[in-house]
Amino acid sequence: MKPALAVALITIVVTAVPADLIACGDKFLVPSRATRVNSPPPRRSAAAILLYSTPSSEMSRSLVRLSVIKKLQKAGYQVTVIDSPAQLTNALRQNRWDLVLLDFDDVDVVTARGSADVPAMVPVSYSVSGPQWTDARRQYPLLIKGPTRAQHWLDTVDAALETQRKNRTTASRR
Repeated sequence: MKPALAVALITIVVTAVPADLIACGDKFLVPSRATRVNSPPPRRSAAAILLYSTPSSEMSRSLVRLSVIKKLQKAGYQVTVIDSPAQLTNALRQNRWDLVLLDFDDVDVVTARGSADVPAMVPVSYSVSGPQWTDARRQYPLLIKGPTRAQHWLDTVDAALETQRKNRTTASRR
């Protein structure tokens, strides 16, 4: 009888102890609370990014206002900014770019070169909506619509480069 009473007493004492009295970091692992573990930052490698925006475009104003170039460089990306179609053509011909960010209205400038050497593109739209948005989103899954924060640009660049990396891995397995 005594061992059963001792077990019952220990069980009552252990279950009656408030969760807040558990020591140190263990209190964050109480089942009644969610864990406080953040996801790790994205794995970044040096990538060459070409930003093309005409000086009069909304994208150009947004790049300056939000300090997007500084944010991308701080994340470890090599960013080159181009503002004329002639410079864009030369840059695409002379260098290999991991990603090209450009205004949605200027996508034709890049795609007119032919499908063989078209780099991965992330168009940015400030005016597309409705059915045209749906079609554009189908063609460019990482299309950015009127970004209002530099972090949104960085998250999209990270996602585009990760998608590109996965596609290359999948293609190399075949």
